[in-house]
Amino acid sequence: MDRWRGALSRFRVSARTLLLAATTAFGVAAAVAILRVTEVSEPRLTLPVERPARTRPTAMRQTTVTTGQGAPTTQLSDTTASSPPGGGTTISAGLAYRWSPIAGVDEFSAPDAGGGLTAVAAVEGEGLIAVGGSRDAPLVLVSPDGLGWSRVDAAEEDLQGAALRDVAVVDGRLVAVGSLRGAPAAWTSLDAVQWSRVPVTDPANELGVGLLEALAQSPDGSVFAVGFSPGSAGIWALHDGRFEPESSARTPSVGQVLSDVVSTSKGVVAAGNDAEGQPIALRSTGEGTWSTAVLPAEGGRASVAALGEIGDVVVAVGYGVPGPLVWSSADAQSWSAVTAPTTSPGRPAGLYAVAPGPGGALAGGQRPGGPLCSSSTDGTSWSECDGEDGLRTAAVRDLLAVGAGFVAVGTSTPEDGQAGPAIWHVEREPRAAQAR
Repeated sequence: MDRWRGALSRFRVSARTLLLAATTAFGVAAAVAILRVTEVSEPRLTLPVERPARTRPTAMRQTTVTTGQGAPTTQLSDTTASSPPGGGTTISAGLAYRWSPIAGVDEFSAPDAGGGLTAVAAVEGEGLIAVGGSRDAPLVLVSPDGLGWSRVDAAEEDLQGAALRDVAVVDGRLVAVGSLRGAPAAWTSLDAVQWSRVPVTDPANELGVGLLEALAQSPDGSVFAVGFSPGSAGIWALHDGRFEPESSARTPSVGQVLSDVVSTSKGVVAAGNDAEGQPIALRSTGEGTWSTAVLPAEGGRASVAALGEIGDVVVAVGYGVPGPLVWSSADAQSWSAVTAPTTSPGRPAGLYAVAPGPGGALAGGQRPGGPLCSSSTDGTSWSECDGEDGLRTAAVRDLLAVGAGFVAVGTSTPEDGQAGPAIWHVEREPRAAQAR
């Protein structure tokens, strides 16, 4: 003890100094502890999905629907064989897809509301979320695996009067877009239950009508939404917590309608129609500027409904006078019409969704008698899928690759019922390549 006292006396450390040092050390330790608690308590995006080891969330409906053993299936085949642009390998042909409608999903629709599902997205580590509904009757569904789905009833309170068109994960939050009482609108959420409005600036819209159809986030963090609003080009960018119109994009075609936007290796690409009804694609060239390209179409009139990227190829799908249409581009600037799936001449049909996945890509839409499907291994050659799923009418509105297959959402109308939401589980089954 005398030795420690001598050491302290040499440094002239007083008892008061020791007390101050101890207090300071405690303060630092407390500050570190507070920072750690704050870090742990930072809000995190979670979905109220029902899992075996968890208590059922109070916001969830008590019914969960799943695929049954006897669910009707449709065999969908792809016999295309080719090499993807820029690749040195050949992808084998002979892929088959089995579509399994998930029974009971139509029961989630509000009574006499009808409507369907328009978008599906994945939340990493949490599950899937699908949105849609009908005018003034929004619908939010969640699933841990794409097979069992539950409706988030509580979400309807914050989304009352909304028509939901798309949903995505942006910077760790859910962002949904659509319209609210007929005007462009957006919302954000951390749990799919409580939603808050995201302001949408629309100064040129004196009528207060329009909608946001889709949104996407680029690798540099920029977020864009597209849709329709009188007097604007239909492109909004997220700045300081609000969506604002991209003024530089108005020059090409004021009043154009854009249906989809995606982030690709060629940049952010949006597509839809100009004011004259011509199919167009816009590519962001940075700093709020966009270049516009007109897509080839018979008669000059057609509609682009969805975009995707398959390997090195950007793909657009839609519909026109001849029926379903597909375009492809290697640079998102020059576009070519490619062989599209056929349907009965003179009968309305179109493609509304496309997504890359195992072995290539899948596109879905609608035709008389059932959903329309097409598959491709490279984005440039497409084959129509055959089959009938027992529904009088059905339309695929969005596709998402999940595991070794896809989840498709849309609308269906049973023989003895009204239009309602529909979800399909799509499995890929390898087949031996057909001889040529």
